[in-house]
Amino acid sequence: MKIAIRYDTRSKKGNTQKLAEFISNRLGLPLVDISSPLEEKVDALILANALYAANIDGSVKDFLAANKD
Repeated sequence: MKIAIRYDTRSKKGNTQKLAEFISNRLGLPLVDISSPLEEKVDALILANALYAANIDGSVKDFLAANKD
């Protein structure tokens, strides 16, 4: 099974990044931020990001739209 981990954070505290790093270390998978597109098709995508005003950031929406297949 091919799994990718991506994260996005705008916070100064970095809790989302810390969570993504923890998952990455536990699974032994590389951690990449959403500025890097998926280079190949994956079976599962673990995406860590924060909700602001009950919505995700526009850059996360763009990443998901660009990688919908």
